[in-house]
Amino acid sequence: MLTHGEALTLQVITLLAVFLSPIMAVVITLWSQKRNAKRNAQMNLFMDLVSFRDHVPFPWQYSVALNRIDVVFHKQETILLRWHEYYDSLQHELKGNALVYSNEKKVALISEIAKHLGYRNIDQIFLQRYYQSKGSFDDFVNDAEIRKEFLRVLKSTETLFVLGKYEESPLEKDFKDGKIERKKLSENDEKRPEV
Repeated sequence: MLTHGEALTLQVITLLAVFLSPIMAVVITLWSQKRNAKRNAQMNLFMDLVSFRDHVPFPWQYSVALNRIDVVFHKQETILLRWHEYYDSLQHELKGNALVYSNEKKVALISEIAKHLGYRNIDQIFLQRYYQSKGSFDDFVNDAEIRKEFLRVLKSTETLFVLGKYEESPLEKDFKDGKIERKKLSENDEKRPEV
């Protein structure tokens, strides 16, 4: 048998449990959702960087991912340091030693993010292997050559003449001359000629 003090203590504990349990459940759920959202943002950014790391030319997704690093990894000083080093390397013309240096900074950045996310087995050798189909690269080169040639022609041409004149099709002529009647699509619509 419980004494009066023990019974009162048990009732207070029960009341506290009844009121605090839902509050604690909500707090834990909100904390978990925030943590998962942060992890997903970091993971999505990482996947974009890995996916497009050596794509020629860099697609817009890669640029967007780079621009999100300062926000998504705002508390990770080492990652921010690697990002700023890589950013600085991108400000120079990427040829010769500057290109090699920039690639080293890119690999260091992605490696640091991988380590932060728990991918311990992603190393520089892994990041140096990249597949891009020959066809997509050839398309890029061909498009660049076409744009360059088209720009050269436009720059060296003072005036651009378009020869030839517009001629109506036989259907348009017949419609204008009233030889074709309009067929009703609905009671309120008389848009299509009947042939």
